[in-house]
Amino acid sequence: MRNVRLEYCLDGFNLRVEKINSFESLKIRLEEIKNEASDIIKSIFSVDIIVENAGIISIGLNEKSILSYTSADFEETLTSLGDESALGKTLYYFGDYSLMSNKYIVPYSEALNVIDLWINEGILSTKIEWTEALY
Repeated sequence: MRNVRLEYCLDGFNLRVEKINSFESLKIRLEEIKNEASDIIKSIFSVDIIVENAGIISIGLNEKSILSYTSADFEETLTSLGDESALGKTLYYFGDYSLMSNKYIVPYSEALNVIDLWINEGILSTKIEWTEALY
């Protein structure tokens, strides 16, 4: 497995950084963090998964998940694209509260599949659509 770490902050000050050794351990931690955040953050909480020399993917910890990818050189930024006809916005916490278009939402199970492929093989899945568009 590549050099992977998980980063998140629940209080706005203390960044938590954890080394990830397997996809299975990551899934367990994501569920634990989701439960911990539910009492503190009043929106969909997101964490960053960083793969050394590959970039960052932020994932919303909810069935209404959004993925946001930034390359290691910060040259490319992509967001998951679910239903382009979706209306409305949902509040997420990506280190700060952000109203995000529902067009970006993908099912959490699909988001996890994207993360699995990315941390193990270093490639972005083509099983979901990615966009640079701002909605």
